[in-house]
Amino acid sequence: MTLITPFGQDADSGKYLEIAEEHFKRTLEELAQILVDLRAREDVDAPSIAKAIADARKATQTVFDERKKIEQLHKSASGVVHDFALDLTGARDEIGRRLACLRAAQDPRDVSE
Repeated sequence: MTLITPFGQDADSGKYLEIAEEHFKRTLEELAQILVDLRAREDVDAPSIAKAIADARKATQTVFDERKKIEQLHKSASGVVHDFALDLTGARDEIGRRLACLRAAQDPRDVSE
C-alpha cells in the first residue's frame, strides 16, 4: 500500500497543523488589535469605522471556521470519530484476555487460537 501525502514523501502533517494553528492564533490577535485601534480613532467618520469593524468581524469568523476545520483534521489524524476514538489495541488485548479465560475454564481444543 502506498501512502500519498499532499506535501511530499517525508511530510509530517502534524507539523503543518501546528503551523496552521499558530497562524490562526496570530491572525486572531492581530484582528483583535485592529478592532481596538479602530475604536480608538477619532479622525475617521463613524460609517467608515463601522464598515471596517464589520469587515474585521467577518475575517474573525472566517478564522474561527478555518480553526474548526483544523480541529477536525487533528481528530481525524488521531483516529477520533464523533468525539471519541476506538482503542483497537485495548480491544484486542481484552479479547485475548477473555479467550485465555475461556481456555483455562474449558478443554483448550474447543477454543480457537
